[in-house]
Amino acid sequence: MRDIKLDREDTVLGSFNRLSAIKEIREALECPADWAKVFRLGDPSYFEPLETLWYEIIRLKVKGDEAHYIGPDHVRLLLPKQSDSDLRAMQINVREWKDVCRQQFLAAIRRFTDLRYASRKEYGKHLPPSGRPREPSWIEEESRRRAVSLFYFDIPEGEMLTAFLHAIFWHFSGDEHLLGLTPAEETLWNRLIKDDNSRIAFRCRGFIGASGGAPTDIICFELDATTPIVHGYPITEDEARQIQRGCSIMKINELEQWELH
Repeated sequence: MRDIKLDREDTVLGSFNRLSAIKEIREALECPADWAKVFRLGDPSYFEPLETLWYEIIRLKVKGDEAHYIGPDHVRLLLPKQSDSDLRAMQINVREWKDVCRQQFLAAIRRFTDLRYASRKEYGKHLPPSGRPREPSWIEEESRRRAVSLFYFDIPEGEMLTAFLHAIFWHFSGDEHLLGLTPAEETLWNRLIKDDNSRIAFRCRGFIGASGGAPTDIICFELDATTPIVHGYPITEDEARQIQRGCSIMKINELEQWELH
């Protein structure tokens, strides 16, 4: 006679282990991205638009009762209440789709997870000359003379990338299924996540550079998702409105030390 208590979570029946099955099902359903790491945040974070994308992908692949546990982590707390036979069936199912879903999802979010900021060599068009900082009046005149927008300072690539990722996270964080976004914001988000090339504008707290010879506090980030790589440049209010297409211009503070005050 086997000394096994059937009401224990770690009951073993044959080669089936409840504890292992629950762990495997939970891990298969859990979004495979760490948003704090992706968006360079200090605390554990939840990014609704891309969590929702994950749910949509696995809903197309699920085979059975595991569909009831798609969603935030707390919905999977009831898994231990399932019978051994139900857990065994779900465990078999998730093994069929989990790798395909992970690969599809990670490919879709590669534009954020693998993103880097363009170097001066790759895209130095909007940067001031190397060496000592130039006076704002020099930057403004050079911007007018060359008909190209210029930053006042040579902002480090890492700080620009962090500013972009933070801005994306805070601009589009909201309720699940984008319920917290306006139609214009949802349209802008869809361009960022689906288009090979997209742009978005943010307002700094001070002047970040010059466009057409005039100071501006607005920066445009241009994302090439095929590489993926992002670069930024100062733009005018009118240019920002054309890019945003009715979406508000969110204010950021990550670049304060590179602004004029």
